[in-house]
Amino acid sequence: MNIEIASITSFRYNRNNGPLTSWETAVSQGVNCQWVVHKFYKEQFGIELPKDLLSRELFQDSKFFITVDAREEQLRMGDILIVSRTKHAKPEKFHLAVCVDSQSIIHATSFDQKVSIWSTSELFKMYPLVRGVKRMKPEFLRF
Repeated sequence: MNIEIASITSFRYNRNNGPLTSWETAVSQGVNCQWVVHKFYKEQFGIELPKDLLSRELFQDSKFFITVDAREEQLRMGDILIVSRTKHAKPEKFHLAVCVDSQSIIHATSFDQKVSIWSTSELFKMYPLVRGVKRMKPEFLRF
C-alpha cells in the first residue's frame, strides 16, 4: 500500500476544515471527512480531486465516479462510502469514508474526534444508512 495511513490518522477532527483547508491549518486545527477523501486520493493514486467535490457533489457525481453495490465483500480500496445516521440528512451533510481495503475504512469522525481507521461493520453500526458507494471510473485512475 502506498499511502501513509499513520500520517493521515495523526489529524484531529474539525467539521469545518474540508478540501480547501491549507496544510498548516489542517495540522493545527484538524480536518473533516471530505478532506480525508481528497488526501487519500492524492496520496494513494496521485489524483487531485476537484476541491468543490464535497459530500453532496460526490453523492451526485457521475463524471469521475460510478455508483457500485454496497455489499462489504465487493468493496475495494478507494471506494467512497456515503453514509448518514438519519433518513432526513441532506446530501450536503452525508458522511464520507474511504475504503482502505474491503474490511476497513478511514474517515474523520466526531465520535473519535480524529481521523480513524474503523472496520466497515463499525462504520455501518454508527452510520446505518448507506446512501451510496462511489468508485472512481477506471479512465481516471493512474497506476
